[in-house]
Amino acid sequence: VAMPRPALVVRGVAWGLLIGIGVQKGIAQEVPALSAILLGVLTASAGGIIVEGMARVRATVVRQAHWTATALVLGSAACWAVSVTIGFWPAVVAGVVVTAVLRVVSVERDWASPMWPGQTRAETSGDPAPTPGPEAPDADAR
Repeated sequence: VAMPRPALVVRGVAWGLLIGIGVQKGIAQEVPALSAILLGVLTASAGGIIVEGMARVRATVVRQAHWTATALVLGSAACWAVSVTIGFWPAVVAGVVVTAVLRVVSVERDWASPMWPGQTRAETSGDPAPTPGPEAPDADAR
């Protein structure tokens, strides 16, 4: 199911803002950099699940999506790096921009997330499987 560009941008911005909350909580508690980045990813993932659950759609983070995890990790890393070097507000902007741009570009260019060998996109996309048409009677069933 195709998502219109404005909806993609809004979702990317929302994820970026959630990332900012998680990363800043980690920085405030003086946790190591990787822990602060992980807090950003977890906050955005949990927030995304809640929002998509309220919208009654399958959560993006639990299905094969377009670079979702990559956008969240890189957005969190950008937010952390800018926060410790420049400050809070530029960090929020960096996290939002990196996350939203990666999300929009990956969907519009149809960049698939990595898969296990032998796995197909249809198996993990979360989209309902096509219903097979009427099958011919099996010759052995007679």
